[in-house]
Amino acid sequence: MNRIYASVIVGLLFSSLVVAQQPASNLLCSQLVLNSTAEVLPNLSLAVNGGKSLLSTHSSLFRGNIALGLGDVAEMSLARTEGVVNALGATQPDLTWALKLKILSSGQDQPQVALRIQSSLRWISDQLSSQDIQAYSPTLYGRGLWDSHYDLRVTSIQVILTQQLFRNIGLHTGVGIEEIEARDLWIIVAPAPFVGNGSHAPDITQELLLGGFLSLTIPLDSKFTLLSEIQSFPAVSPNIDQVKLNVNRAYVGSFAVRYSLLQSLALDGGIVIRTNPYTRNYVEMRLGLNTLMDFQ
Repeated sequence: MNRIYASVIVGLLFSSLVVAQQPASNLLCSQLVLNSTAEVLPNLSLAVNGGKSLLSTHSSLFRGNIALGLGDVAEMSLARTEGVVNALGATQPDLTWALKLKILSSGQDQPQVALRIQSSLRWISDQLSSQDIQAYSPTLYGRGLWDSHYDLRVTSIQVILTQQLFRNIGLHTGVGIEEIEARDLWIIVAPAPFVGNGSHAPDITQELLLGGFLSLTIPLDSKFTLLSEIQSFPAVSPNIDQVKLNVNRAYVGSFAVRYSLLQSLALDGGIVIRTNPYTRNYVEMRLGLNTLMDFQ
């Protein structure tokens, strides 16, 4: 984590509220499009967002985000969001804080640029039980993995660009470095029925991973907007032989339609496709709620 902070020194599915006549899709992130844009909230504007997957046995996580605009140049947020993807394709809820700083304002043929720093507020505990391993990862179960549990923490720094194309299409992209810290790793194997062997790695380990996202916001008319995104997530799996966690990338793609009910309320609905290097892919539906309040 210190390396991420050193790099900084060196160098928000229902949703919408129009603020200062700016499209809400440029100010607020949806619970389908998980990332924010390079836009920052207006000064002393508070954005509140929440959402949940539907008809999914693998991702019942409630997601939420609270963000506050500061001086038209910065944005602070607290969120309950998806954490690291495990070897079974599931994620544990991660409580995070984030700071977004506007680096460059948009201009003629010039994108808006922002720097975003995000970190877990606490260690995330995850456990793989023998029943789940057998059901979702036959490969690991076949190798004798009986149980595994560990704690994780993620810190990231990301450069985000937002560019308007053909007047109204928003192109948003971000790239950065994620640091995945792990501690108190237990890997328990079963060489014979009901006999377990345990290996323990108590020390904190760090892995750096390059990550990013690409998203589009396409207004169709005054009521409908299309949202689409693909992004990477850290994914971990127990390494039985070396008693450590293998770190890789998982990808999440989303496509949604936003319908504005009122100036202060809009409806998002769509699908999310989750890929995983360790197990099969999943498709889920997602909904959410979002509002924005101006305290000036």
